[in-house]
Amino acid sequence: KENILTSHIPIILLTAKTAQEEKIEGLESGADDYLGKPFDLAELDVRIKNLLKIRAALKVRFATAIQLKPEEISDNSIDQEFMIKALEIIEQNIENETFSVDKFSQEMAIGTTQLNIKLRSLIGKSTNQFIKSTRLQKAAALLIKETGTVSEIGFKTGFRSTAYFVNSFKKQFGVPPGAYKKSIE
Repeated sequence: KENILTSHIPIILLTAKTAQEEKIEGLESGADDYLGKPFDLAELDVRIKNLLKIRAALKVRFATAIQLKPEEISDNSIDQEFMIKALEIIEQNIENETFSVDKFSQEMAIGTTQLNIKLRSLIGKSTNQFIKSTRLQKAAALLIKETGTVSEIGFKTGFRSTAYFVNSFKKQFGVPPGAYKKSIE
């Protein structure tokens, strides 16, 4: 749980140590769940399904969020720090239309494959989808504040063409950018 490359992987402790203080110690060490031996296979199956269901629900929730909040993505401080850093890097490059997965990976100091695995695990998106989604979330916030035309906001958030921006925005939020503010009021 302390390694950035594996901190997102759910952990269920299966142990013969079943005293209450041992359970608490195990959970405080970062385990997501605790199951004492002897254990019932059906109970383990349900606990695994519940952990995966919670993660899936979080991924759905963050798919259309206007602003990602790292503290809501994970209880793990390493994953939170990872997401904070990722969002800061994209924000710093929000207008740079040539900002790529490779450049993002370099600035995150993690390989592109591991970055992709990590983001898919935490928020259910590939690295490219995450960059694009973050740009669109920023665009949505700018549209609410009415800081420019649709075209200007598209360019401010790193989109090369207005048509691509409008199509991407509509795909993510279900409405074109020009109608977004009215749709949430």
